[in-house]
Amino acid sequence: MKFFKVLLIIIISFFFSLLILFVGINFYLKWSGKAKESKYLHWHLLNSRYSSKYIFWDKSHCEKFPGDCNFPEEEFVSFPVEVFNPTNNERCIEYTKILFLGDSFTDAPWTKEGESYSSVFSKKLAEYKQKCVYQYRLATAGTGTDQQLAIFLDLVDKLDPDIVIWQYYYNDLFDNIKQALYDPYNQKLIKRFTLNNSVFLAGFLNQNLPFLRESTLGKHLMYLGETRDVLRNWPVSVHNQKTIFEYNKEKMTLALNNMGEVAKEKDFAFYTTLASLECQVILTIPCWYLGVLNNFVRDELKENSDYIAMDQFGEKYQNVLGLSAIDQVNPEDYPFETERDINPAGARHFSIAGNNQFGSVLFENYMENIIY
Repeated sequence: MKFFKVLLIIIISFFFSLLILFVGINFYLKWSGKAKESKYLHWHLLNSRYSSKYIFWDKSHCEKFPGDCNFPEEEFVSFPVEVFNPTNNERCIEYTKILFLGDSFTDAPWTKEGESYSSVFSKKLAEYKQKCVYQYRLATAGTGTDQQLAIFLDLVDKLDPDIVIWQYYYNDLFDNIKQALYDPYNQKLIKRFTLNNSVFLAGFLNQNLPFLRESTLGKHLMYLGETRDVLRNWPVSVHNQKTIFEYNKEKMTLALNNMGEVAKEKDFAFYTTLASLECQVILTIPCWYLGVLNNFVRDELKENSDYIAMDQFGEKYQNVLGLSAIDQVNPEDYPFETERDINPAGARHFSIAGNNQFGSVLFENYMENIIY
């Protein structure tokens, strides 16, 4: 009996010490002015699930909207399954299943059903084929291609797509370091230990300790997880362009080869694309460094996959609306989101007009690809 009393005192003392430590750190961060806050704190914590298996990934559509779960595939993808039916039949007798894999550009924030670039593409494909197209979007904002590859490999049999289009962006180069799930080794991708990944730990603690989530310490931990290699988990530095390129070149090649092999085994057509970088389309916005990064990704995709551009037709960039400066364009027609996007000018997400513009170009290039 005495033993259990001592044990109880130790446990209570431990938790009381943690409480004092928590309050003390919170007070210090506020008082010193050293507290920082992640820009994407609420976006990720509310919609995603932090897991050592994927670092983090969006909850499924059925999890987020249990009263609006109409297809079995919505147990796995984060968005409603969209069906494009150009025929006079009420039911789809013949259909093609297309899956778009990617990050926030495929997520297409601030759009409704039918407005994303993937929806524009899928609708045009249905009209061309004159049969139904079922569209799946497997995407989560802020993820690198490591996480996208991992979840796709887990779900490919359940979703059984006919066509897969994998969307990349320049920030994958950094996300694949900060949120590395694989290490390139001996011409293979090897799953790595992720329990000491700063992004995972910060998100996991905030999600599972409600008192931490809205605290100064919780927000600061999310900031550290996204910006600092606190536990020395990153495979290379994110501040050295040479090592960024060398590491990602090897990893991208292996990932794309892996997808190509899976495509043959599972019998689906596999393509890649690159989300349009605002400052490479709107030429009055300077972006030398971002352009270098985006061009590197584009070159790697062209070399290692069946690449389809969404901001070029053939070798020519689209002259969006025939204009190059935002003050010359009706705000409703400007292809990038200027009001709600917190990213800097030059690297913003597509507006509704942009989703339509780039989805249309992607489809035109796809048609050129399959015809020739």
